[in-house]
Amino acid sequence: MAIVVNMPRLSDTMEEGTVASWLKNVGDFVEEGDILAEIETDKATMEFESFNEGTLLHVGLSVGDSAKVDDLLAIIGPKGKDISRYLNVTTKKVEVTKENVVTESKPEVKIIDGKKSFIPIKVNNILLNSMGFVLDDDKAAMWRGPMLSGAIKQLKELTQWGDLDYLFIDMPPGTGDAYLTVAAEIKPDHVLLVTSQSNLAVQDTIKSKAMFDRLKIPMIGIIDNMSYSLSPNSDKKIDEFTPINLEDEIGLKVLGSVPRTREIGNFNPEKSSIVFEPIYNEILKIIQ
Repeated sequence: MAIVVNMPRLSDTMEEGTVASWLKNVGDFVEEGDILAEIETDKATMEFESFNEGTLLHVGLSVGDSAKVDDLLAIIGPKGKDISRYLNVTTKKVEVTKENVVTESKPEVKIIDGKKSFIPIKVNNILLNSMGFVLDDDKAAMWRGPMLSGAIKQLKELTQWGDLDYLFIDMPPGTGDAYLTVAAEIKPDHVLLVTSQSNLAVQDTIKSKAMFDRLKIPMIGIIDNMSYSLSPNSDKKIDEFTPINLEDEIGLKVLGSVPRTREIGNFNPEKSSIVFEPIYNEILKIIQ
């Protein structure tokens, strides 16, 4: 599989970057961690390292050319890979248009084949349904185990998902009835654990891993959430917690880190979507 590498955001104020130099040429083999290019930002010229391994198949910019953050920078993949379908494609941010977003606040309920069905909300060509849509805004979900299990099964069976590429289920922290229902009724192919370097979060994640080991559901890795923030006056990363080696503590590979940034905190799905490309590519390499 070829990997699309987009212009990175190398500072919190960066809107576009200029290629100062390429450290690799088309046809060169790139290892993970190799410096791919030097990028001029609004603050400094910075080295940009590759998060992927493979042959450099295409560069989207010549030295001196500029592009906005998230525009195509390069394509890496197996030697000889046909990359025609990857050109002019971005994977990190998608501007929302009338064609790819449905702005209803809740899924539509219809009767299909005599059964109540949910028509999921669509944002950036991603279908979405949630228990939160079923409840009134000021009501809490005070559900015991059987009610919770029934709600999970209904969300899966009554939602008109259509032909999906992947179904992602976002779960709350813990090891309770909801997880057992998902394991028994939906039978997921993989589990992705999201945690932070907080001691309490790590302990919860260790228990979650033990549960999925017992349920014999493969775990593909860890996402380190709220891993760091950026100094407002420089590009220096500031740790949010006392650093912990998550791979040693939990026993799974860390696929990537998500920073704590204003962009994420103020995220509005009606304007754009945020996809962290290195993490996205790591997950795809495992599940495809």
